[in-house]
Amino acid sequence: MKEYKLLALFLVLNVSFQILSDMTAGKIIDFFGYGVPVTIIYFPVVYIISDVVTEIYGYTKAKRVSQYTLFASILVACFTQLMLAVPPAHFFENEAAYHTVFAVVPQIVIGARVAAYFGDMSNNYVLAKIKIWTKGKFLPLRTILSTVVGELVDTSIFYIIGLAGIIPLNQLFQGIIVGWLTKTAVETILTPLTCLVINLVKRIEKEDFYDNGTDFNPFN
Repeated sequence: MKEYKLLALFLVLNVSFQILSDMTAGKIIDFFGYGVPVTIIYFPVVYIISDVVTEIYGYTKAKRVSQYTLFASILVACFTQLMLAVPPAHFFENEAAYHTVFAVVPQIVIGARVAAYFGDMSNNYVLAKIKIWTKGKFLPLRTILSTVVGELVDTSIFYIIGLAGIIPLNQLFQGIIVGWLTKTAVETILTPLTCLVINLVKRIEKEDFYDNGTDFNPFN
């Protein structure tokens, strides 16, 4: 089996940005009058990584990266709740702050992981299929179209599961549209960087995988 130089690095980056998003998605910021999670600033990096991994290493390895990320995110969530359950020292004065910040993590993690996994799979499926149909041409178009689909799936699921009860219902669906369009716009703007990284990594890894005959079942 071929060994890759950078695949492990992309796994680490994906896990890091996903857990960062899990832990901070409860912070809502004002974006032109709409309430959206602060993660719109850096969560698009996760989809850039998905594009890079799928384009170079193929759908199956991208799915494995997403599965490892899911496991790491659940592990962090469990130990976060263990941290809250352990009584603090009598002189520790910030226990209430920890509960305020981390008490919503299980709901957010469930929403974020379900959303991220199916968003990833949607993104990767579209990218891999269009790559086959176009015979590897139109890389910028492929990354943008896959992002449009993946971010729509991700944002919709995350808001409905992860933020229900945290932000008002009347802002929930507005947030889905704004979050989807904003994250898609960020990734579209970063498309030249994404393509630059993809082409660089292709040269380093000497790999350009096509998913002919791939099993696209996201649960395998």
